[in-house]
Amino acid sequence: MLKNALGATHPLVGMSLNNLALVYQTEGRITDAEPLFKRATAIAETAFGGDNRHLGESLNNLAELYRGQGRLAEAEPLDKRALAIYDKRQCPENVGVTTALNNLALLYQAQSRMAEAEPLLTRAIAIIEKVRGPDHPDTIKVLNNLASLH
Repeated sequence: MLKNALGATHPLVGMSLNNLALVYQTEGRITDAEPLFKRATAIAETAFGGDNRHLGESLNNLAELYRGQGRLAEAEPLDKRALAIYDKRQCPENVGVTTALNNLALLYQAQSRMAEAEPLLTRAIAIIEKVRGPDHPDTIKVLNNLASLH
């Protein structure tokens, strides 16, 4: 066991918990995924500090779990914090920031806050097209999200 070898708060344990939570989420095992995402987030914050990409990823994943359950009020501060982490780290052309922008926009769309969602998707498209190209599946996904907004 990784946890036994490295300790319960080691960063690799947190990353493994996050990955396992993603598997559980994919399988529809939401009640199993949520505590793992929370533990992974706590470990990332302790191990890496408040502005590390691993924390941004964990926050983003937990927010997506909440958004999928309709727990929008709980998801929004997590999405905003994840985006702030990427912006603070000055990762404007990082794929992680496009995920954060896209996910916050989807949350706003679910709340009928279209005017707030559109600029986020527009920014995400500009980044993802530059990083991945116009025909990449991630680019197409964000373009589809903008189209559905309209």
